[in-house]
Amino acid sequence: MPPAKLLSIGGTIHKLRQVQIIFFASLAMAFFTSPFRQQGQLAGIAQRKFEHRGKIDSRYDASTNKTTVVLNPYNVPIVDTAEVAANRQYFSIMCGYVYQGQKMTNYPETIEFHIISDGTRGFKFNESQNRLLYIDIDNEQIRLGTMTLVRSKHYALGSSPVNAARSSYLEEMSIILTYQGLLKIAQGKKVSLLLGPERIRLNKEHLEALRDLASRIKL
Repeated sequence: MPPAKLLSIGGTIHKLRQVQIIFFASLAMAFFTSPFRQQGQLAGIAQRKFEHRGKIDSRYDASTNKTTVVLNPYNVPIVDTAEVAANRQYFSIMCGYVYQGQKMTNYPETIEFHIISDGTRGFKFNESQNRLLYIDIDNEQIRLGTMTLVRSKHYALGSSPVNAARSSYLEEMSIILTYQGLLKIAQGKKVSLLLGPERIRLNKEHLEALRDLASRIKL
């Protein structure tokens, strides 16, 4: 299947405004699933100063009377150094939720978690079996289910001599979380995303960003 012509993005995630438009639209159509249904109820996260470099935006839409809060794409550094930089796969995470009105009076209608893949190895997540997501949280492995392919894009890299005649492949996947699911991930100490053959290790700063996002869910 040819990639959808949705968005042209370079080797690092930019044009966040356009990314948010797709994310907001995706959230508006999403429904809850319960991958953490069997887990005990976790306490909410208190607001404090969180140590991360992510950017969290909040936007109220008067036409729908809904507010969207989103952690913008946050790059996950590559751990292995076996490959040259031009051949590596790069990943970012994004997460957000929607609630009714300008002031939160109930839990979010939807919480959506995205993984964005960008690299020169071709499309890796076309097949649904490669989008099956597990999360390893402090040595406890939880099956979240198959992520939805939100968009895919094959684009040319820059015209510099280094990148001449090279191209890259961007894929964005999403899955719906419950509030308890977001808390479970955010409160973990060691968290890895297992997406098909890929293991994406979240650092402390990524977990802090998710804690920051979760702490804003206050009734």
